[in-house]
Amino acid sequence: MSSESEKVSKASAPGNLFFLGEHAVVEGVPAIVAAVGLRARVLARLTQSSAVEVDSSFYGTESARLGEEKNLEHASIPLRPLLRLLKQVAESASKKVGMKATIESEIPPECGLSSSSATLCALLAASAPLVDLRINPDDFYEWLYPYQVEIHGGKASGAEIASTAFGGVHRVQKVVEQTTTLLRRKLDIKPLRIVVGDTLVRSPTREVTGRYMRELQEKEPALVERSFARIAALVDIAERAIIEDDLPVLGECMNENQRILRDELGVSHLVLDRLVEVTLQAGALGAKLSGAGRGGVMFALTTGVTQPAIAEAIEKAGGKAIMVELGGPGIEATCE
Repeated sequence: MSSESEKVSKASAPGNLFFLGEHAVVEGVPAIVAAVGLRARVLARLTQSSAVEVDSSFYGTESARLGEEKNLEHASIPLRPLLRLLKQVAESASKKVGMKATIESEIPPECGLSSSSATLCALLAASAPLVDLRINPDDFYEWLYPYQVEIHGGKASGAEIASTAFGGVHRVQKVVEQTTTLLRRKLDIKPLRIVVGDTLVRSPTREVTGRYMRELQEKEPALVERSFARIAALVDIAERAIIEDDLPVLGECMNENQRILRDELGVSHLVLDRLVEVTLQAGALGAKLSGAGRGGVMFALTTGVTQPAIAEAIEKAGGKAIMVELGGPGIEATCE
């Protein structure tokens, strides 16, 4: 049995893909989001120090002292929300305790696979048990939504938090009343074969969501409203297609959503467009970007027969093909 100072907790959480609805979901339009089989992993432990420390395989190491109300400007932008979250957990204990969290991830950052949401969920799931905080998956949204808003540059839906926390495939919709909440409905889905294509072009979400989309809404409000209304209608059609296992219709919905993202909202990219084009030529039922866009990843809905050819087409076009499982488990945690 470990002593209190030796207590260690581990957690992992999946990334996500948006079948439909990214960007529009920020403004209360429904979306369909699925957990994928790439995970962020966190090992957290108590320390004898009066500080919290985050050690990330992608972003290095930063620390912050407990009890100090500073904005953590010394830390790199990606590590600030992680430090704040770990600090919030540590300071919620009856007796303030130091903590260290070590983060490893299979999810490339800034690629549209929700690496930040996976990391936030895994960090909270790993650190909370160390101070006897009981947080169930339904509470993760309330805890983590403010941090996602910070990461996304001032606007976010939190849809990825629900998908990451629970796993599976969900229809999600943000509702803003006195507080921001998220409606979710889990969709029973048969196994789908997809191939992710990484453009290897990185695009920070805060630049696309927090700056570009805000400016577009200010300049072209009617265009954005019409586009989001069409996306909402596509989500309804796609949900029925998923329930009925109608993959051609689901693929058509993905293609139309991609057209709106590319031609009307302007969040695609030449490399994304190329990977979408070659996968459709190779037999994909549908293909689109996922996440913020302007780089990052796309994914193609395939049949078992076309999957190898589609992966080969992505590689030949200069992208990286990633085979992932879809709709797997959400947060998994153990405390020793």
